[in-house]
Amino acid sequence: MKLVTILKKHKGLIKVLLFILFIGAISYFFGKTLVRNYDKVSKYNYSITFEIVLSGVLLILPVFLSGILWGRILFQLTGRKITAFWSSYVHTIAWLSKYIPGQMGLVLSKLAFAHSKGFDKRIVFLSSFYENVFLVLSSLLISMPFVSVFLLDGKHDFYFYSSLCLILFLCLFLYKPFLLKFSNLGLKLIKIEPLSESNVLSTKDLALNLILYIIPRILNAVAFILIAESLFHVESNLYIILGATYVFSSIIGMLAIFAPGGLGVREAIVVLILLHYIGVEKSVVLAIVSRFIITITDIILLAYVLVIKFSKISEK
Repeated sequence: MKLVTILKKHKGLIKVLLFILFIGAISYFFGKTLVRNYDKVSKYNYSITFEIVLSGVLLILPVFLSGILWGRILFQLTGRKITAFWSSYVHTIAWLSKYIPGQMGLVLSKLAFAHSKGFDKRIVFLSSFYENVFLVLSSLLISMPFVSVFLLDGKHDFYFYSSLCLILFLCLFLYKPFLLKFSNLGLKLIKIEPLSESNVLSTKDLALNLILYIIPRILNAVAFILIAESLFHVESNLYIILGATYVFSSIIGMLAIFAPGGLGVREAIVVLILLHYIGVEKSVVLAIVSRFIITITDIILLAYVLVIKFSKISEK
């Protein structure tokens, strides 16, 4: 009882310490990623151009947009009004936790923050689950038609068929009865009250959310094209395959839970596909430089989170 009293008394301090520990873990893996990529990028003659700055903006903006879309899902499930600022702030923290191996921070961070605001853990978990289904489906739907030409060359059929199976499997979760049975089975295992049909999104909301999640993916694709243009001249007929390759490699990197931030996996996919279009050397340079720029934009997002947290704006 004495321990419980002490914990309650210093609840605010404990929350701050846990937040610092969480950010510290992200910063550690950030640092490793940044140093590794800087060593590679420093080998090339490279300068900051308008295209690079714009690509950075187009890499950061989708993070905020995805946060707003997650807040929209949470609103649809709960009916509680959620500000775009709060949902994008919480999502940004979850986004940065991708650097922690295992990817569990993507969901756990949202559970912690949303629960602190009085949201039902089951609903927050379901909103995060929906978010990831929409993210993977939207990415594969807009990239597969273009990268499939490469994937069906006889050597990389596994990537195509496994991606196709994943699309079909995820579509099952858009079917209410299946989603309810699957979710409640998981909730039962951890002894949490099951969900009811009223807790699940309608078909109309599912379809609209899936379409909306395509927008951030397109912005990411444009950012990658701009990075390529800043490095070397790219024929306009290659824009679509460049953008599709980035979107496809990003989602494969995210699914590779063993790789912090998809490190190595994303770059390997980029090189494997693009070497057929722009050659090995350009593909390698593009993969390395784009990873470096992505890491820089994530550092900017980390700075944003720290400013918001310690200026007490997040409490308001």
